[in-house]
Amino acid sequence: MLCRILLYIFLFSSCLYANEFRVIRLDKNPGLGMFAAANQVLGQLYMFETGQLPKVSGLTVDFDKYGLYYDPARGLNWWTYYFEPVYAGEKRDSHLAYPTQEQYYKAWEQRRLIPRDIASQLINKYIHIKPEIQEKIDTFICRYFLDYYTIGIHYRGTDKVKEAPRIAYEKVFKEVEKHIPLEKPCLLFIATDEIEFLEHAKSRYSNVVALDAVRSHSGSAGVHFANKNNYTVGEEALIDACLLSRCDLLIRTSSNLSLWSSYFNPELPVILLNNRYMPTLEPE
Repeated sequence: MLCRILLYIFLFSSCLYANEFRVIRLDKNPGLGMFAAANQVLGQLYMFETGQLPKVSGLTVDFDKYGLYYDPARGLNWWTYYFEPVYAGEKRDSHLAYPTQEQYYKAWEQRRLIPRDIASQLINKYIHIKPEIQEKIDTFICRYFLDYYTIGIHYRGTDKVKEAPRIAYEKVFKEVEKHIPLEKPCLLFIATDEIEFLEHAKSRYSNVVALDAVRSHSGSAGVHFANKNNYTVGEEALIDACLLSRCDLLIRTSSNLSLWSSYFNPELPVILLNNRYMPTLEPE
């Protein structure tokens, strides 16, 4: 009889725990840039979709007041400034639960195992850009990209040297010149956080376009740390990533931003010029 009671208690408690509704939050990792935070979301979605979270009935994203892009004037949860709300699974009568630090690390570990095509499928299913931002992306493409072979160049400078070897400008330009076609007009779309790189490119080539965006000087903090206009910095990062994904070729340095460009478009040819000092943590 006692064994039967204990069994019922175990089954009941397991059933309750299986109804956990997970809320992804940044309170334990408030300094993440946009696409580092997006990596966490993607990792959690991947684990949920592949059955690695059997005790979780569903999940959502609510960054509350945490993170670099939070703007009190726009309300809580900066994720929804840029994306539609994320809901995977169902809430049922589940109790809310927030991932532990160990569970966050597990999501990052899983994210690095996701092939580009699977990442793209998850994004198409769950992560949808706000219409007003998508309109800006489409307008830029119609204005500049049509009728050109477009080479996207992402140069992540400023403080990135802490995570990956700095790449000389000349190395980037030499790689670009290998791929400029002779038979079709070519456009260079440049996304960079470093003012000097954009100035060098414009002085060297006449066919350069770039988003009118906030940038920093070489050696300074990244724009997502140094700038006070939180919303604008986040919007520009997202637009840059999406525009890079719409190019014919992407030449990039190590960065989560342009990594996500390859997720937005898994068929995009990509040339990566460097890698992180610890690529096993965040392989690209």
